[in-house]
Formats: sequence, structure tokens, C-alpha cells
Amino acid sequence: MKNLLIPLLVVFTLISCNQNLKLENNNPLNDSLIGDWEPLPFTPNDSSEFIIVPPVGISYGYSFSKDSIDFFTGLFDFKRDTSPRGKTVKYLGNFKHYKLDKNKLFIKNSENGKWQEFWTIKEIKNDTLFIVEEDGNSNKLKRIKHKDSFGDFDKIIYSSTGCYGTCPILNVSLDRDGNVLFYGEAYVKSIGFYKGKVEQKYTAFIFKKFEKANVKSLKSHYSEAITDSQTITTTFLKEGKIIESIFDHARQAPKELLWAYVPIANIFDSHKLLKVTEKEELPKVKLLDFSLGEKKLQLLESEGFYLWTELWKSAKTETKFKETYNLSFENYRQKNEANQTIKITSDGRYFKFKSIEKTTTYDLGYNFIEKNFKKSDIKKVEEYKLPNS
Repeated sequence: MKNLLIPLLVVFTLISCNQNLKLENNNPLNDSLIGDWEPLPFTPNDSSEFIIVPPVGISYGYSFSKDSIDFFTGLFDFKRDTSPRGKTVKYLGNFKHYKLDKNKLFIKNSENGKWQEFWTIKEIKNDTLFIVEEDGNSNKLKRIKHKDSFGDFDKIIYSSTGCYGTCPILNVSLDRDGNVLFYGEAYVKSIGFYKGKVEQKYTAFIFKKFEKANVKSLKSHYSEAITDSQTITTTFLKEGKIIESIFDHARQAPKELLWAYVPIANIFDSHKLLKVTEKEELPKVKLLDFSLGEKKLQLLESEGFYLWTELWKSAKTETKFKETYNLSFENYRQKNEANQTIKITSDGRYFKFKSIEKTTTYDLGYNFIEKNFKKSDIKKVEEYKLPNS
């Protein structure tokens, strides 16, 4: 068996084509397979089609329906090239069709339409699936029993930062109606601000992933003392109010949350989104925190992106207000340096953006701080937990 290890990527593949087999649609094993499984442990196979697991260290997992398998870590095509990342990684989705011939399980190669042998199933006993792979290695998987958890949230904000390498830097907002806002900052196929609509089936699939992670049972902070790793922040909202935010440095969160990241992080590759024109945009900034004297309200990346999307929908106003807070921010790349923001002030509802050429005030329509945070969240800088503490 050949294993190809690449920084932040583990490549494994599936083998064996046989076009003459009569594959069964009504094999009794189908009913026993249905559900979610994770290996104990799992050793990958070789084949002609790549399946790439994005970062090293994420557990594999599968969900079987009647005719398809959901690969929790996603399916990707990987090619080296001369792009800024040095490679092209194409997201192929999470699903593969499968069929059974007696106790042999075959999956369909999406490129050539051929059926490839994946596993030989020895038995399913006491919620344990015993398999033999094509190279003769035996493995076993245990059935995952999720706690019943209804996601009491109607919007998800996902943000990923850079790392010492080429980790994608992006932000995604998705609500239960399928409305998407996407900002690609670096190491993604398209840079800039995009919007679109995702079909209900895919939207429900993403929300179900986060529901299986049982968001309310998770901690707000996961980290490891690895300074060059990516940080992912996820914010959950209900009726426009932040109800949970999770900070995850170096992918230390539970595996169910890591699995939930995959489809939302790759939503730009799986759906056609429309680029927002300059005339529709407010200044491109990453909002970091509100400062009030010696104290501040620190925003996670996902919270800052949510505030930015709310301001994007807001109306301009000439209203005068008490400029209680100074906002810390970073300018995204802009063609005209004169348009770059040099100062932002706010009282929580009104936000004044000052550039070299002009000053513009936006009315959020409500007080962002009072709606989403407690007074105790505004504290001295030294009281904030460090990213890898």
C-alpha cells in the first residue's frame, strides 16, 4: 500500500474496477450499513482517483444512506501547479454512490463512471463493521450514535485565517433559507465579495452537520500551542442575535465540528456565486474590536464578518451621534488607496467610516453591542485569553 503524505493533506485512494459485475440494489446489507461510522482505526487504500483529507489529524468518518456514502472529510482533487498556493485543490463534494455485490462494496468513480471496489464486508455485529480492504488489510468501524440535538440557530458564520503556509483565508455567511455571503481574502479560487443562493437540500445538509456537532454542548475555546496553525471561528445566530461563537485554533475542536467545517468552507467551489460590484459595497475592512478607553470588546473573526455584512445591508445616514467607541480594523486590498478607511467610530448603532477622501455614516438600525454582548464582555486587554492559551 502506498501512502502519499503532503503538508496539511493526506492523500488516499480507492482501487479496483470491474465493469462486468451485476451490482445489487436490494442487498440486505444496505439496511445494516445505514447510519454514521468512524474507523477504529482506518488505513487508507490506493486507487486511481484521489480522495484528499484536508488537514492531517482529522478523524475519518462515513454516513451511509440507501445508495450513497457521505465522506465526512470531503472528496478533493489535488494537482501541483504554479498558482500562489503551489497547488490546485478542487472540492468534489462529500458524496459517492455505492452498490453491493454480495459482501463487496463498490463506489462510483465520478470522472469515468466506473465502479471501483472499496471494501469487502466481513460482518456487522454489535454496532461494529468489520471490513477487509483490497490490499488485504482488515479494519473495523464503530457506529456513531449522535445525541439528539436540534440546532436552535438560523444562521452560521464561518471564518478561517491564514497559517504558516497556504491555508485558505475566507468568510462565509449562510442562513437556513440558503442565502450566502462569501468573502475570499487569500489562497482561494476567487478573491473578493460574493453573494448567492444555495439549494435547500445543500443548506439543510450543512445545518445538519453542525446540529450533529451539538453546538450548545461545545466549549467556546479550543486551542493548542502551535503558533503557525490556522484558526477557525464559527458564530451561530438566532433571529439576528449571536447565541454561540466558537474559537478553534489548530483544529482542536471535537471531530463532529471539524467534519461540519468541510461543506461550508468549500461552498464557493460547490456553488456559483455572483461577485458584488464596487457600487454595492461599503469599505472593505476586517473589524477586530471596539475600544472604550482602557477596555475593549474583542470580536472573533466570524463575529467581525457578521457585523460587516450587517453594515453592508445598512442605509447611509447624516445622523449625528456620540462616538463612544473606536474600532480597530484592517483594510482589505483596494485598488484606490484614497478609499482606504483610516478611522471608524461608533455608538453601537451608528458607524462612521472615515477615509482620506470622505466620511460616511451607516445606520445599523439597532445597537450591535447591546443585542449580542454583555457589559462584562467589555474588559481590559490583559483579561482576554490568548489564542493558544
